[in-house]
Amino acid sequence: MASDAEQSTGQKVNTWVQTIGIIVAAAWGGYSFIYKEVLVPKSAPVNVTLDLQLRKLDNANSEVHQCKAVELIPVEMTASATNPSSRTVFLLSNLWSAWGSNVAVSPELPRFAESVEKVVNSEQLGPIELNAQRRPHRRPVAIGRLFRDTCLKPNERVVRRLVFHVPCGEYDVIDVNTDVITVAKEGAAALQWHYKDSDDGISHDIFRVAKNGELSKIESPEVATDLELEDSESSATLSMSQ
Repeated sequence: MASDAEQSTGQKVNTWVQTIGIIVAAAWGGYSFIYKEVLVPKSAPVNVTLDLQLRKLDNANSEVHQCKAVELIPVEMTASATNPSSRTVFLLSNLWSAWGSNVAVSPELPRFAESVEKVVNSEQLGPIELNAQRRPHRRPVAIGRLFRDTCLKPNERVVRRLVFHVPCGEYDVIDVNTDVITVAKEGAAALQWHYKDSDDGISHDIFRVAKNGELSKIESPEVATDLELEDSESSATLSMSQ
């Protein structure tokens, strides 16, 4: 039969074992909570998904064969941005632009297969057409800011619908591009757009914002990575022929 001293020691050991078990369970529970609720969301990518749709609006005076140079064809643009991540993302100044260009009939490319391989194995979007080609220059039709929103919460979606006008008979196709750049921390970066009258006339500079408000232009990819800057783009093409 165990003595009182042995029973007391056994109870103490049992108590310590239970206490340690409770502490370990609490620590594990705390770590699991922090990992799931803080660390995982913090490490999730902060990209934005864009969707863009274009359509010509009904207009009795917009038929190509009847139009005059002064008539305009209304084009409706619907753009949306969705934050699929578990983190709030902050939108820098964002932009949409519409460009008009023409298509000309061309003789068959003598080295069509070679041209196709060159395009599909590069960063060019193409397309390469056998019997047609875009004329070399495009012209701006309309340019503006895309969204007023400054942030998107997890799974939040914003939609913008607007109408711009295209001179009737002036262009064969209209290309619309949207560009949304986000940052992980509010107020950590600022963006400034620049426009030049050329085919690729839109560019931008991104600045890091210091605590005192001072701006420093971001030149290094490491700085962009540190700020978790993400650039989301979308594009759509609308034929203006009847």
